[in-house]
Amino acid sequence: MTTVAIRTPIPPSMTWDYNMENLSYRGRIMAIRAIRKGTRRALDDCEALMKEVIANKELPQPNVPDNMCEDMKDRTYGKGWVDDVDVEPHAVLKRLCEDPNFCYRDHDQKTRIRQDAGMEWLLKTRRLVVLLGCLIHVCGGQPGRATEVVDVMFRNKG
Repeated sequence: MTTVAIRTPIPPSMTWDYNMENLSYRGRIMAIRAIRKGTRRALDDCEALMKEVIANKELPQPNVPDNMCEDMKDRTYGKGWVDDVDVEPHAVLKRLCEDPNFCYRDHDQKTRIRQDAGMEWLLKTRRLVVLLGCLIHVCGGQPGRATEVVDVMFRNKG
């Protein structure tokens, strides 16, 4: 019984048509043009969401040295290559708090985030992270790993 199972070929779940214009996945046909169009739309949505997340403000560009390399042996909690780059701390939050619809000062003159605006911002940010995660898998390059999303969560808990 085992030898029969090993010698039995498994039918492919994904096939290309003769002209390499359509892809069939488990009997469902997808046009490559549609996949490209969907990817382009996702990239455009990503760009629009990024602008919304930073409230259409200009952020200072980080100064990334040309000779930077990641030290994969340093296992310090929270350590990453970004730590070696000259970046303004809390740049996005500072820009967001300039908007009176997002933040306000309470009676003790402490800055507070408006709950509805904060929740709306978190939902946009969540959608952005999901879009970026999908695009990592669709676009060329090294396949994405779950650790990238987990790292974003750890960094936010700092």
